[in-house]
Amino acid sequence: MRYFFSLLLLFLAVNPAPVLAQPRLKCGLSHLAEKINTGELTKPLAVTRDNLQKSVVSPSGFFRIHYDTTGINRPSYSIDDLAAAFDSSLSYEAGYLGFPYPPSDGSGEYDIYVKNLNSIYGETVPEFEIQPGSGRYTSYIRIENDFAGFPTTGIAAARVTAAHELHHAIQIGNYIFRSADIFFHELTSTALEDEVFPEVNDYLNYLPEYMNGTSRQFNDNSGYNLAIWNLFLAKKYSYSLILNQWELFRSFSALTSISESLLRAGSSFKKELGEFGIWTFFTGHRAVPGKYFPDASRFPRLRNLASLSFSPPALSVDLALKPLSNNYLLIVNGSDSLMKIITRENVSAAISSPKSDAAYRYSLYDYGEPGAAKITDGYWQKVSADNLSFFLGQSALNNRMVDSLLGPTKEKLPDVYPSPFVKSKNPNGYIYFSAEELSGNEAGLYIYSAAMDELYRSVIRFNPVAKSVVPFKIIDLNLGSGVYIYYLTSGDFKKTGKFVYINE
Repeated sequence: MRYFFSLLLLFLAVNPAPVLAQPRLKCGLSHLAEKINTGELTKPLAVTRDNLQKSVVSPSGFFRIHYDTTGINRPSYSIDDLAAAFDSSLSYEAGYLGFPYPPSDGSGEYDIYVKNLNSIYGETVPEFEIQPGSGRYTSYIRIENDFAGFPTTGIAAARVTAAHELHHAIQIGNYIFRSADIFFHELTSTALEDEVFPEVNDYLNYLPEYMNGTSRQFNDNSGYNLAIWNLFLAKKYSYSLILNQWELFRSFSALTSISESLLRAGSSFKKELGEFGIWTFFTGHRAVPGKYFPDASRFPRLRNLASLSFSPPALSVDLALKPLSNNYLLIVNGSDSLMKIITRENVSAAISSPKSDAAYRYSLYDYGEPGAAKITDGYWQKVSADNLSFFLGQSALNNRMVDSLLGPTKEKLPDVYPSPFVKSKNPNGYIYFSAEELSGNEAGLYIYSAAMDELYRSVIRFNPVAKSVVPFKIIDLNLGSGVYIYYLTSGDFKKTGKFVYINE
């Protein structure tokens, strides 16, 4: 692992997900686990701050950088450049993107210690819990002094480490630290390295782990290898979406927060994971200039789940697919190469039944087999699986998409989602009303009983990236089971419909 929360050692007694490739193992500082009293997190953590020879305040006045001028901790890069890197990171992450500042420990400046850490780029050290049981901490940062032997070295490595670790300080100081969702902490911080310092590209060193194992369950990734997920979302939606995820993360798991934010944006985890699968496909030698990821041509080779030869007239293959994964099935037919991108969603299975594989049968024909759907001239397909609604299949023939959610037809959103609304199955409590024709960021919402008694009226304001759905926390109305009528209005836009509420 390339960066490290000291708290991680406190919380993570679980085995990490297996990884297929990493440029360098960076799981240092395990000795801290023995120094932390796991039963008394409200007390200062048993980590001693470093006593270094000199310190300097950054130009912004927010950071104090502690360092040595002699000995093994002496930095190989300019302290002034490091201070500027932290100021730039703070300006971008808090000033531009809108994340809150890391909380003060009462000393006046946020402390950075430059040390010979040997095997890790840096670490954010939680120190005092802000409120008992909150999972939010004041902190300070340690950063490697020379990066000797690292994939990226010198001030370039220091810059991306500043961006990365600063956001960990923001995360654990303002939101929450949740060990089960360490991948979410890491993918956010690693993506921000490239947002703040796009010229460095250190995140590319960790992509082989993901590109060699896209069939791994989404939250079984380390997070360093998933920076491209947030780079994808930010390019499509802006960082408003990711800010919304972190607000939700205070109360919900990372997967639920991601899913909820996408629903509020008028999309879904399945749709976005499927499109992410296409972006991931068009990388390396398949990169398309000006489309998808800006660094796509520098991505490592994508590994297929399986490669098969098609001997007409038919081929069938049985697969076991993990929840929240993209799976690449390459089928070769003479000079044709058909890549099938199979996405499995199912957020609830990923949370409640991790590592639960689902059986999926894929059949390919060179004729119109009854029940098969045409992909393109000469190819028809049929799929079967339990809960097929959790799956999405897309095809590229000779590196050109031929059936895809990115095609000319746009999937129409349901008028109401979920419907029926079953209280026990929707713990976030939100129902969503489709309003694809709506302009602006607010709508009048009225809810009536079947007898047309008015139960609710208000103006709903919603996320600026979510202009195609109006979210409403329906459980706050304490409704009984039954059929209800809604009315949406905004300017010339008017819409009436029904939904079913099941109070169980």
